Amino acid sequence: MKDLVFVIDMVNGFAKFGAMADPNIAKIAPAIASQIRRSAGVHFICDAHGERDLEMKRYPAHCIEGSPEAEIIDELAEFATPQNTTKKRSTNGFYALDKAILSEFDRFVITGCCTDICVLQFALALRTYFNENDINKDIVVPSECVATYDAPNHEREYYEKCALNLMKNAGILVI
Repeated sequence: MKDLVFVIDMVNGFAKFGAMADPNIAKIAPAIASQIRRSAGVHFICDAHGERDLEMKRYPAHCIEGSPEAEIIDELAEFATPQNTTKKRSTNGFYALDKAILSEFDRFVITGCCTDICVLQFALALRTYFNENDINKDIVVPSECVATYDAPNHEREYYEKCALNLMKNAGILVI
């Protein structure tokens, strides 16, 4: 089976520093690296915002394109190239993705952050795209390879559990 690992938003602005960063997110990098090494391919999907993007009305300014926050974390940078990286300006990177890549692989492993926002939206969009187009391919989310943040009114464990359950209910394999 030919697996493609999607790495969602493992950038400094979520894992290291900045208004949206949580150090718990960086802790999943070794598990993601291990997943990448076992796969046939990897594709990064990364926040790269403009200062006036609509998302900035909902969240604090973060991951501005060209800034250190928008760079892939050092622990995973060795796997990234311009050819296997898609930049996105919204919480759902599926819309920025060139769908041609989907025909090259048999199974898709989704990793990264934030479990309850960008990972969830990407996973559900991919699942519904496959359903709509009668494409019978598995989507897998290894729970040790996803994380979200802690903040006031955003309790990490609760939101992570809810997101993983929503993905399971949609037919995504959460392992």
